[in-house]
Amino acid sequence: MASKTTNYGLNKHSPQDFYNVEARNENWDKIDKALAATDPTKITAKAAPADGDGVMIADSADGGKAKRLLWSSVKEALEQVFGDVRTAISRHIADKSNPHEVTAEQIGSTIDYGLITPENLQTWASEQKIGGTFMLTAQTAKGVPNTRRWRGLLVCSGDYEYADRALLLFGGDEVEICNTASGKWTNSWYRVDALNSINMLSDINSEDEFISKANGGSVLFRTTDSDWNGKLPYQYAFYARLRSSVSGSYDLWLAAKSNEISFCFTGDGSRPSSAKTWLRLGGAVQMTNTNANTLTAPGSYFVINSANTPAHGFLKVEYYDGGGFAPSASWGRTECIVQTLKTYDGRIYIRKGLLKTSLSESVEWSGWSEVILSSNIGAQNVNAAKYALDSTVIDAFVLRNSAIVGGEVTPGANGLIAWQYG
Repeated sequence: MASKTTNYGLNKHSPQDFYNVEARNENWDKIDKALAATDPTKITAKAAPADGDGVMIADSADGGKAKRLLWSSVKEALEQVFGDVRTAISRHIADKSNPHEVTAEQIGSTIDYGLITPENLQTWASEQKIGGTFMLTAQTAKGVPNTRRWRGLLVCSGDYEYADRALLLFGGDEVEICNTASGKWTNSWYRVDALNSINMLSDINSEDEFISKANGGSVLFRTTDSDWNGKLPYQYAFYARLRSSVSGSYDLWLAAKSNEISFCFTGDGSRPSSAKTWLRLGGAVQMTNTNANTLTAPGSYFVINSANTPAHGFLKVEYYDGGGFAPSASWGRTECIVQTLKTYDGRIYIRKGLLKTSLSESVEWSGWSEVILSSNIGAQNVNAAKYALDSTVIDAFVLRNSAIVGGEVTPGANGLIAWQYG
């Protein structure tokens, strides 16, 4: 007698039953349907699972039997796992003990040294490899500008032999700076008044730009391709304008380049009127082959193959802005220039130049005159040289080449020479 299977209801036949094709085909249809239900290519996709949805698993705790696992149970298990992960991450972020032992060198950073009390601050700074901030107590009496509490900054250029360091100490409105040279401390602290510090400007290549950027105090700036239309002595140099806090006082301007330093005084809040008003403090002699007629800035030069010079040699330029001097009323204020040339073989030449400011911007130069020295006096033409006044009585040692006087007589002292007139 025919029967059914427990799970899928497949037809089962007993030995005495006749073969039934329809019953066999019914079985195949049920099997095909059951297999299609588990085939991923046959199952309809679902966008989001619901808590009642489930998946089949093999239960390892029950002999590997197939069991259904609900999505709600999966979510509960995942929440427990991710909750533990979140807790571990939060604890790791809050851990400030550097558990991975990452160094400041590895990340190129600075560190906070906190409160320090070294015997010598500069010695302590030399031992550090990384720059950073610190708080210094009054217990440190060495390697400091004075004994007090300081907030400090250490700057390190690297961890190698002769690496340089710098210390900046802040206390109230006082800032102290000290640094090393070739790894050794200079032992000199420089104080900067934080309430009246120098304003560090960028490149300033015109007077208008300076007016727009400079404040009322002292400033430091650089020019890279400009002398402000002839008002500064150099096109490429560092400049500083130092201002006094006293109203109505003068401003001091400083200029520095590779081989010399110059300065200039101006009125309070004013700017230099011309490069010729600058005075050269000193520096190396500049070699030049520039036309000597254009060398009007005060200074020392070595001229070689220069136009309008009688020879190669050392040229000194002296300048006076006139100060109201005017030989002629039509000239206006006249600027005076003197050039002195010393040649390598000992000769000296001199000439002067005048700039009639109300008439022309060009210098009116005199010719070069050779200075009479003991080495060349014999080769000079002395014209109308007069070394003593005419006298009718010769009673002192005299020398002259002027005409004799009618009343002259024989000298009255031995060793004297005179002409006898008539």
